[in-house]
Amino acid sequence: MNSSLQNILHCENFIDRIHSISDKNLFNKPLTREIKILISQIYKGANELDSGKIKQILSETEEKYKYDEQNDAHEFITIFLHRLLEELKGISPNDYKIEKYPKNELELKAFNNLENRFFLKYKSFLLNLFYGRLKIEYICQNGHIALIKFNNFNTLILPYPEKSNTIEDLLNLYQKEKFHNDTIFCNRCQMECKFAISTKIYNIPKYLILCLEDESIYHSSSIKFPLILKTDKFMKDDYQNGNYYLNSIIEYSGNRNKGHYTAIVSQDNKWYSISDSYYHQVEESEMLKSSAKILFYSRIGI
Repeated sequence: MNSSLQNILHCENFIDRIHSISDKNLFNKPLTREIKILISQIYKGANELDSGKIKQILSETEEKYKYDEQNDAHEFITIFLHRLLEELKGISPNDYKIEKYPKNELELKAFNNLENRFFLKYKSFLLNLFYGRLKIEYICQNGHIALIKFNNFNTLILPYPEKSNTIEDLLNLYQKEKFHNDTIFCNRCQMECKFAISTKIYNIPKYLILCLEDESIYHSSSIKFPLILKTDKFMKDDYQNGNYYLNSIIEYSGNRNKGHYTAIVSQDNKWYSISDSYYHQVEESEMLKSSAKILFYSRIGI
């Protein structure tokens, strides 16, 4: 929890927006209120932050956080963001903007389906900061698109690498077609067909959070991640989200049963390793050799 919060609280646009929310709008929003308190302490130069209240708030709906057992950092991030999303619904809704609409009618229908069931339901400034879209195509054995869906994401779980060991290659592997033994009805073929699923990254939020699959974290020291992540290396559409700068990482040390999470964050063009209340500066070259489990990238220039 501490390492995850360190990464989230180093997302500058996020903390500025939370800090700007009026206290009168925080009634019945305990998690947002507590985050604002922590951010206020950061602005005042506090050396240590007490995150125990956040654990207590989340434990009211998440049984696992009632105890002091080890849990997964990625799971905490997704639960934390979704709880905030529910609390912030309706806060600065006009800040939610759609950056790209599909051009063809089939895609637009699927796109609007996602809009209605998710984005318009939780409309707030948080969406453009942390939530992107995936376009999922069901392609029949004869190469026709039988079905299109859109899903939202706040993190991308990258697959265990086949051969290459760069983040860009893992993002391409994530989008590789996957064949299924089931069938789907294809209107073009007018029959049930075997199919493949193609999951494409359609658009990316301000903060792109990447997580390595569990099996990968035990080999993550060999997975190279860049300071500047270029979207044209893994997004082939005519629309690009621009380049992303590495904001922070979460490092994992240990084995499948027990281990420890450490945050490494960028602050004033320097890198700091933070392990609970202990922190020290690290060289950029040392940071780039870390065994990263989770990476936070921030869009440049927006």
